[in-house]
Amino acid sequence: MASSFKIANGLLTLALLLIVFGVGVWAMWKNVRVRIAALVLAIPSLAAWVVDAIDPSGTAVKALLIFSVLFFSLAIVRVLRRVLLITTVNEDSLYGAGSVYLMIGLLYSMLYYVLWKNVPQAFYAGVPLAAAKLTGWHDFVYFSFTTLATVGYGDVTPVGGLARSLAILEVITGVFFVAVIIARLVTSYRR
Repeated sequence: MASSFKIANGLLTLALLLIVFGVGVWAMWKNVRVRIAALVLAIPSLAAWVVDAIDPSGTAVKALLIFSVLFFSLAIVRVLRRVLLITTVNEDSLYGAGSVYLMIGLLYSMLYYVLWKNVPQAFYAGVPLAAAKLTGWHDFVYFSFTTLATVGYGDVTPVGGLARSLAILEVITGVFFVAVIIARLVTSYRR
């Protein structure tokens, strides 16, 4: 039962990531250099997630997951640039700002996941998760979005210095992103 759940979870994760990477590459398709960079980053990223689903303890996946971090960094920069260059607020600017916020959460989840893969003791699963422990990327998606939104339930705790630094940086990113982007959109709306 647990094995079939794990396989289904891995397949669902792969399907969702395939959609995310596909849409990301499609969104960056106009500029040839950016398209090539997106493809160069997306292909090993997807390979990393396939390898991770097959052999989560493999050493190659630890390095390959960095391509996912780089892909999301590129996507965030490209979309944020377009949002900030819009002079009049419209649906595209609002969707773009929301997309960037969500991609920031996913980017940090991947950073946490890569850190956990390399230093498993960097995070502590508190009382509610004690029986299950941290098992995969989905745990870090949860942790990332509770951190980005500054909810912080406390059931997953960064223990190591690098993990804590990333969490602090994510909180600051989330707070400043909302404040700066909303201010920018409101300013553009008044024109």
